[in-house]
Amino acid sequence: MLFWRRASRLKVPVESPGKVLKVKRIKRLVLYFLFFCLTAEAFCQEAGEVVVNGTVLLRLHEKKGLDVGSKCEAITRILEEKADAGASPRELRIVLQPGGAAIYWGKTLVVVVDPYQAGKNSTTPLALARKWVAAIKTALGGTPLRVSKDVLSVPVGGEQTLTVTGGRGDLKVSYETWGLEVSTDSGDNEIAVVGKMAGTYRLVIQRGALKTAVRVFVKEWAGRIVPSVERTVTGSPASVDVQVAAALSAVNDAVTLQPGAQITVKESPLVLNSLQPGYEQTVSVPVAVEGKGYFPLDGTVKVKLRNINAPVSDAALLMICNRPEELKEDGVLFQGKFGVSTPVRLLYSHKNVSPVKRQLWVTIKNLRRKPLKLFVRRASAGPDKYEMQAGHKAAMRYLESYGTRSGYFVAMTGSGTFVVEDFVISPQFTVSGICDFQIVDGEEAEITIRNCEQGKSMTSLKDIQEPFDPFKIHPHGMFPSPNLTIEKSFSFSGDGGPLAIEVGKWPWLIDATTGEPNTGNYGALYRIRLTLSNTGGERQSALLSFIALNGVSMGTVLLDGKLLEIPVTRQQELSPLAEIPLDPGEKRTLELVTLPEASSCYPISIQVSKGR
Repeated sequence: MLFWRRASRLKVPVESPGKVLKVKRIKRLVLYFLFFCLTAEAFCQEAGEVVVNGTVLLRLHEKKGLDVGSKCEAITRILEEKADAGASPRELRIVLQPGGAAIYWGKTLVVVVDPYQAGKNSTTPLALARKWVAAIKTALGGTPLRVSKDVLSVPVGGEQTLTVTGGRGDLKVSYETWGLEVSTDSGDNEIAVVGKMAGTYRLVIQRGALKTAVRVFVKEWAGRIVPSVERTVTGSPASVDVQVAAALSAVNDAVTLQPGAQITVKESPLVLNSLQPGYEQTVSVPVAVEGKGYFPLDGTVKVKLRNINAPVSDAALLMICNRPEELKEDGVLFQGKFGVSTPVRLLYSHKNVSPVKRQLWVTIKNLRRKPLKLFVRRASAGPDKYEMQAGHKAAMRYLESYGTRSGYFVAMTGSGTFVVEDFVISPQFTVSGICDFQIVDGEEAEITIRNCEQGKSMTSLKDIQEPFDPFKIHPHGMFPSPNLTIEKSFSFSGDGGPLAIEVGKWPWLIDATTGEPNTGNYGALYRIRLTLSNTGGERQSALLSFIALNGVSMGTVLLDGKLLEIPVTRQQELSPLAEIPLDPGEKRTLELVTLPEASSCYPISIQVSKGR
């Protein structure tokens, strides 16, 4: 305005019309100049731009009630999200409505071109909408930029690869450098992503005018696997079952877990032959380690098994967990302590009668801070649909290992816990097991059996107790002196008929704390010395048979170290066991080892008679 005042004070002679006209023209030019500057400044302040991938797609002019900046940001966000999601610009469409021409991308409203914005561009709402749609298609059209994965999971220190297709030009990648390390190949078709720090990140990939984003989760490994561990076994020889059990028990030593992670053995280790004393062999156990929030891990645990000669004692205490037999609720089923001078035999048998899968654990805890070395003879069966079969298979596997004095050794840290069994039991299925435990070096340990619905926490489980019922055979407790010896003789010259040797009959083992009987003496080991005499002048044979006395039963017998299996036998039915030939004047002593099996009806009788 100062310039205008000075111009208005110019003194021009009145008598000069040409000079007056010139002054008027100068005033007019000054007014035009000032108006242009003011309107240009106002235009710059009122216009807002929508920019995607460096390209201006449209401009909005400010008006009353419209925040141009916020509106442009909202439109930009919609377009970028659609492009990142791989939506095709062909889905852009224009819908005429009373307020103007609305631009939609699929079902998403992008912007409404009203008459005001059209007037600012000296056109109609429909024409301006078409112009904006064309600009969007040009910028975001063509082959969509796509990656092989929208979400990427990467372990800390590990690497994953993305494959990129579509778009033109060089590949540009932006990311959080503290959590990721990213590189591309020479052809810009693959992106290698290395996790540096656990967290959630956004990887923005751009090629030309096309851009997309990938969510990247960097996770800690669920655990670590030691490539090789050792386990010591014993036996003459160490049976296949013992070697498998030893290898499986070594998995916990080889795997370190993150809190909340767990190990799954993908398949049982393949062991083809028994292992003689003084020899060793290596078996492989494939495992998977996983947990919520962690990167899963697959690997193989190599277990070197060495067979050594080691003296092992028979059990001095029998622990039985069979009451309640049926699993209906979460809780602790059994707890029992034993010391270095008390080798233990454990018998358990349980059926899941609840409508959900249940998990059952058999664990041993070192009750002292001093390390503990434990001998384990483990035999289990199930989950099995047939209760009697579960009990029979467990007994058969136990006697096979017992016959060769097989087992393995576990080193436990102070106050450490060893998981003997971890079952997942479907409804109406049964698990059964017989185990021997002996503290070789250490002081005291505790056996615990507990169960709960699969997936639930094991903390603060209550004790489950069921009162003793004399009309039901479900023993529970701790029974001293569980090894019984029977000596019998049979002579072919006698006239007393067949000889009956009853197993599981009274007198029964008694719980040292409650005084309750172990009706049927389940889990008690019977060692039978049978002397056969042929005093006649002809070759004879002794027939050994299994007779079920109290109901349907199965059985397993070690006859001079040879495992004999008795099939399902009905009450008072006779199943042949073995036939023993004797020459004239021959006298022979046999050793039979057996035990009453879970879910079978005992007592039974082993009958000795003259063969045909």
